[in-house]
Amino acid sequence: VEPLVSEVPLQDVVARASDVIRELADRARALESRGPLAGPVAIAALAQVDQLVATLGIARTSLVSIASTHATSAELGGERSFAAWRARTTREGRSSAENQLKLARVLDDVPGLREAVTDGTATPGHAEAVAQVYGKSSEATRDRLVHLAQEIVDGARDVPVPTFRRQLEAKQAALEAEEMDHSYEASRARRYLRLSNRQGGVAIEGFLDAASGVTLRTALDAVTPVPSRDDD
Repeated sequence: VEPLVSEVPLQDVVARASDVIRELADRARALESRGPLAGPVAIAALAQVDQLVATLGIARTSLVSIASTHATSAELGGERSFAAWRARTTREGRSSAENQLKLARVLDDVPGLREAVTDGTATPGHAEAVAQVYGKSSEATRDRLVHLAQEIVDGARDVPVPTFRRQLEAKQAALEAEEMDHSYEASRARRYLRLSNRQGGVAIEGFLDAASGVTLRTALDAVTPVPSRDDD
């Protein structure tokens, strides 16, 4: 009977993987001594190594997600945030740490993306492109991108990362514009303005969309005297 994954300490798995990866690095270096004969061997191994790097990246991102969620301040050496701890311990800086967190979030939020990178349907570059677009989107647009997860994963299948990023940015821009249109129409539907006589003056109550508000403000500024320096 095969043991459950949880029965094997993670540190043991990491140690075994480290040994194999070091052996791979040594063998790749030694391959140079074979001269022209090394070319076909290197070509044959590259795709597998690329997928190995992608799978290791997914493993790291999973650990980043778990650690950022559950690690205590004491476990982070007193750092105020996981990003600060990660920036210090990796020595790669805050930007790298925050990008890792963004990638972890998008892999957690977008169904199928993690599996696509693991099985080679998408590359780490595709996932990073999703994370960049996802991170700069509004909450409503992020929700809609999540609902388009299958379309996003399918889109990563046959196009290079630069093309994929442009397509994703175009999709995000369209969703943001649509959201703004809906927000504008909703604001216009809520418009009202009431003027009522009150205590020798006129009370104004209402709600205007942004464009109408600017128009009203401009009109009021035009008929409102500018106080002089001598006015109390």
